[in-house]
Amino acid sequence: MDRATDSDLLEWGRQSTRNATRTRAANTALQNYVTERIDAFRAYPELVHLGELERIVFGYVSDPDEKQPSGAAQPRAVAHNRTGEPQ
Repeated sequence: MDRATDSDLLEWGRQSTRNATRTRAANTALQNYVTERIDAFRAYPELVHLGELERIVFGYVSDPDEKQPSGAAQPRAVAHNRTGEPQ
């Protein structure tokens, strides 16, 4: 920093602002995700695990190439509508 110029400081300030903006956007997305899942848990009290909720309510299908922990079964997803009924 001993050799930093005013241009360096301006660029660092701009970069810091861009980073802060991206961080706020990511935090907003995370809060939206959490809020949606909490609402879904309330709507489907019979579901107790996030994995179930993701598959049944939000239609999550795992990547078949995704490495599973040793001994873990591959998740199987069935598309369901918002009422929890299979489609």
